[in-house]
Amino acid sequence: MRTKLQLIRTFSRIHKVIYQLSNGRIASRFGKFQFLLLITTGRKSGKQRIVPLVAIPHGANYLIIASFGGSHYHPDWFLNIKQAPAVQVQIGSVWEKTRARIVERDHPDYEAMWAKAVATYKGFDGYRKLTSRLIPIVVLFSE
Repeated sequence: MRTKLQLIRTFSRIHKVIYQLSNGRIASRFGKFQFLLLITTGRKSGKQRIVPLVAIPHGANYLIIASFGGSHYHPDWFLNIKQAPAVQVQIGSVWEKTRARIVERDHPDYEAMWAKAVATYKGFDGYRKLTSRLIPIVVLFSE
């Protein structure tokens, strides 16, 4: 699992750099997947942290999934959101200030949102099977 997490982090760094250098013209889409850059504030460092994530349209909002490849640990970006839910996103070349709302598995809309996520990327179900952790969903909405 450690190697898998290192691979995820390496791929994310490369993806982020390409996305940023091209101002979202490259790396905002891979096949049918739309990506966004999520900008959070580091809960320990206070520094800006940027990570590319699959963006799942949800009405006027977006869903992002804190799966971390099925890891038993929450991704750092999710922990940052728990502490500071005011975030920014870049979708293509457009920047937006947004707010993050965490949807846990006991929320009445969770299963419908999860089904939407899996319809976008079937791998999320595989990640769910890899971990005993309940994978949260985050809704990003404009302020």
